[in-house]
Amino acid sequence: MPSTRVTLALAALLATSLGGSACGAVTGEASGSEASGDEGSESASDSDGDTNMGVDTDDTTDPEPAPRRCVAPPGLGAPQTIAEALALLGALPEPVDVACVVESLDRPLAIQAITSKFSAQPANDPKSPRIFLFLGGLTLSIVLDGPGQGLLEFGERVGETESLKGELIMPVALPIPEHKPFEHLRYDEVLTTCGICHRGERPSPTIDHPNAIISRALRPSDELEVTIDDLLVAQASCDVGAEATRCALLDALLSHGPVEEGAFPATYSTIYDP
Repeated sequence: MPSTRVTLALAALLATSLGGSACGAVTGEASGSEASGDEGSESASDSDGDTNMGVDTDDTTDPEPAPRRCVAPPGLGAPQTIAEALALLGALPEPVDVACVVESLDRPLAIQAITSKFSAQPANDPKSPRIFLFLGGLTLSIVLDGPGQGLLEFGERVGETESLKGELIMPVALPIPEHKPFEHLRYDEVLTTCGICHRGERPSPTIDHPNAIISRALRPSDELEVTIDDLLVAQASCDVGAEATRCALLDALLSHGPVEEGAFPATYSTIYDP
């Protein structure tokens, strides 16, 4: 019986005719909705990606960053590959949840938030968008609320139009096996769950795992974007008593140094492109 993430991905395909962005992550990950709810914190549809295409703007957070519980060791705060991301996670204090990972990333941090509901990480409300974190060759994907909140998705850029997808159910126990980001991505003998939206699946030539798949990378449609100012408003109005994990994610993103508007490479397709 297909998992919830597969059901969501199928819904994404149907939703393309309704004007919604489809698939799990534009970074190209398909995500497993085994993790959800307000637990510790959060691979794919509207985003696939994986490259730090930050666009300089005047949008920044508080110039006096809050102290961090989760601090990346020198040289690990901007991972460029899934393997490097696992090295970062392995160096963080437990519990390693989504908020901890986001907090640990180097600043300034380029991000893009979108409102698509048709994703394996659906954004149920504009105040709780799906957020892509651009680190260079790697894009992370999180969502503030809903069934994908306990997932951390990865899109590692491969060339100009493809990415390697992965995901972790969070919080994750340490140490993390090197192939864990690929364990939940199989749909059937032919496709991973990512392949429902991200066409052209082929095995990674460098990773010895049947679910380590490279496929077309996707970017979201422009009309889905949520601004950093919108996120700051959401942070200011967040009710810690009623939505502790959502508030923790917003604080992890916005309270530890400047963030700026980012974007996926223009060479990435949207779900509507042939």
